[in-house]
Amino acid sequence: MRIVIDTNLIIAGRWNPGSSSNKILDACIDGKFVAFYTRGIKKENLFILDKVRPDRAFIDKIIRFYARAVLVKEPKERVRICEDPDDDKYFECAMSGNAGIIVSNDHHLLEQSGFRGIIVMRSGEFLRRFG
Repeated sequence: MRIVIDTNLIIAGRWNPGSSSNKILDACIDGKFVAFYTRGIKKENLFILDKVRPDRAFIDKIIRFYARAVLVKEPKERVRICEDPDDDKYFECAMSGNAGIIVSNDHHLLEQSGFRGIIVMRSGEFLRRFG
């Protein structure tokens, strides 16, 4: 299954090792799901992670996550659909990577679920359905 993971999952995983967010990261590392990202998504993730000062073990997990994830070098199409324009990059990544699901707890993304057939779902729901 091809997915895009929002930054808020990575941050949630940092704070709670038993969270559904962290379990999804582990499943991506283990190859159960194929995560796609863009340079912009990775840059945002690393910027926010730097602010929350994760321990070495979590940094290593994120390194392993990106080693398994697939880089979308340049989105094929730009869109402007989210109330927060910075969130559009997740749809652009999903469209370019043919990912059918964005996993996010962000209401700006959740409100756009179904755009071009891309489903946005919360981490807990995603894990219950596909974990």
